[in-house]
Amino acid sequence: MENRALEPNTVDIGGTPSSGALVEFFKWDPRFMTGIASVDEQHHWLVDQMNAFTGMISGADGIPRPELERMYSRLMDYAARHFSDEEAVMQEASIDRRHFDKHTQEHQAYIQTLIHEQKSILDTPTSARHLLTFLGNWLVYHISGRDQGMARQIAAIRAGAPPGEAYSLEIHSREGAADPLLHALNAMVGQLMEKNTQLMQWNRNLEKRVDGRTRELQDAMTRLEAEMAESRRLGQELAEANEQLRQAAMTDVLTGLPNRRQGRERLRQFWSESRRHGTPFSCIMVDADGFKQVNDTYGHEAGDEVIRELGRILRKSTRSEDVVCRLGGDEFLVLCPQTDLEGALALAESLRAKVAATRLPAGDGAWLGSLSLGVAERKEAFKRPDDLVIAADKGLYVAKRSGRNRVGVGEE
Repeated sequence: MENRALEPNTVDIGGTPSSGALVEFFKWDPRFMTGIASVDEQHHWLVDQMNAFTGMISGADGIPRPELERMYSRLMDYAARHFSDEEAVMQEASIDRRHFDKHTQEHQAYIQTLIHEQKSILDTPTSARHLLTFLGNWLVYHISGRDQGMARQIAAIRAGAPPGEAYSLEIHSREGAADPLLHALNAMVGQLMEKNTQLMQWNRNLEKRVDGRTRELQDAMTRLEAEMAESRRLGQELAEANEQLRQAAMTDVLTGLPNRRQGRERLRQFWSESRRHGTPFSCIMVDADGFKQVNDTYGHEAGDEVIRELGRILRKSTRSEDVVCRLGGDEFLVLCPQTDLEGALALAESLRAKVAATRLPAGDGAWLGSLSLGVAERKEAFKRPDDLVIAADKGLYVAKRSGRNRVGVGEE
């Protein structure tokens, strides 16, 4: 995970960004440190950002909505980016899947709350301050609980303990951080009390109306049932839309193949499995020779059709366990788990030969199939998954420089 320098985020008592002292609605404590420098740095920044935004909305009457939106967007983007980086740290360390799943579920719940409550927070920020306070306290509790457990497990794994053993030791020895938990529970109780007061008032008003307005109540119940049915329908549509969005975010629209984002996730997964089990792992970089001429000569629609067909050929010509990804343009990446360099070279040559024997229609003409491919196998000297892709890219450069329509191997 890359290190990012902290950015100053302070607010004065009036709630506007300034260089003054930060209003700490959720107090940072050295006990929250995990010992993982990049994670700790991002944690502190994120807590500061929560403080800054909560302080800002406490005086929101004088703050333009665009400024609130900018600050909220900054908070949400950074939270999502931090959680993604933290998950990459856990994947790199091969942390036990049971911890990883619980950890990521908490991340997703936090982001979903920020997304779902965005409109109410920005429309009536002063009344939504309690929500931001609760989320901030939750974040501190998460840091002192789940993240501390993550750090201890990573330290144990790096010391030689198997991931499952590190997880079991953490479960048996973990002690909660009392103060942050108490703050979080207090915030939650405050919210529940406020909601309960509102509910009691609503019930009293309803009882007064029931005495002389039975028919009106029956009508209201009918409307309520209809609204509940509509709510269920909309909830189902929302769930389906969210799933479609998730799939769309991981899939290349043109070819239907995994896109760059999903490719990076599968790369990390195969990399971790290869290191953990000592199995080979190779990848192939693929570039379509002369593709730019198709776009220039016959137009982008013709070029898109060539890319679609090329993606279909690559997927059909690889094993079921291989993952073919479109990185963009005419670049593809093939991930080959449990495959050594010799096996990957054989597959790359097979792909090259199959495409070379293919003539793909392109507008009024055709693209005479030609691929340049670069192959690399994971080496112990490689420190991160990107090193494997870089090595394959060097092989691709060798193939291009040697005249194209070739398979190259990058230098170690």
